[in-house]
Amino acid sequence: MPVLSKLFQKPGAIALLSQSGGVAGFGAIRFAEDRIPLGTLVCLGNRANVEFADMLDYLAQDASTRVVALFIEGLDDVRRFYEAAKRCAAVKPVVVLGAGYTEASRKVARSHTGSMAGGQAVYEGAFRQAGLIPVHTIEELVDTAKILWLSPPPSGNRVGVITHTAGPAVLASDIMARRGLVLADLSDATKRALVSKRVLASFMRPDKLVDLTTFGYLDRNLYVDVMSLFGKDKGVGAILAVCMSGLGD
Repeated sequence: MPVLSKLFQKPGAIALLSQSGGVAGFGAIRFAEDRIPLGTLVCLGNRANVEFADMLDYLAQDASTRVVALFIEGLDDVRRFYEAAKRCAAVKPVVVLGAGYTEASRKVARSHTGSMAGGQAVYEGAFRQAGLIPVHTIEELVDTAKILWLSPPPSGNRVGVITHTAGPAVLASDIMARRGLVLADLSDATKRALVSKRVLASFMRPDKLVDLTTFGYLDRNLYVDVMSLFGKDKGVGAILAVCMSGLGD
């Protein structure tokens, strides 16, 4: 898409494959807004003889591609796609957004690309067996690909959480628990450092969830201090910072 090429002046490492030009354009704009360069953008809607499987086999061997993001309305050869997706996911992350799961959306997909969509449970089961990462919105597709590009895979399922407000952190903890993630048990060295460096308020004790209270809202450098400590703690596989800003901030 020449009209989009102006948005990406530098080569990127994320490949976006879409059966919809509209979804591809929307996704590309989101990547551009986040200043994340795209490496490959391919629309497979009105294709003649190039399928997702062909592109996945190519991208699996493409040294410049580190993350693959897919938008799929329907597949003509599910088995061939599954085998190619499994090969690709074995060497680099593949994120997938599926659509066409309802009767109404199937009719749109058939009229749009001629693809036969299938049931959500069947498709998502195949996605997971192939090692893909299913998401449910374009925003999740872009954000997940972005995170996988920016960060190495977590070393484990234990997450260190930092917050200055309890409610959103509680919601985040519920979401993590539903996905098999747990709050990290901080090491004694990390707990001592949180106290000795006066990162926490005097009335707060170091616990699984580091609550900076209002001080974290007033001084964002406290987040950096905690993340530095978490980065040295072998019991922390990933870090989640929950920070709310005031209107206009």
